[in-house]
Amino acid sequence: MSTEDLLDAIDSVLTEYDLRPTQTIDTLVQVLEDEI
Repeated sequence: MSTEDLLDAIDSVLTEYDLRPTQTIDTLVQVLEDEI
């Protein structure tokens, strides 16, 4: 997974969930664990 893919994944999560920072971080961790 390239850095660009990672940034795209983060951006899509932020856009899709539009959560508060702490929730977003938890969500990102879950997404990244799924991706790796």
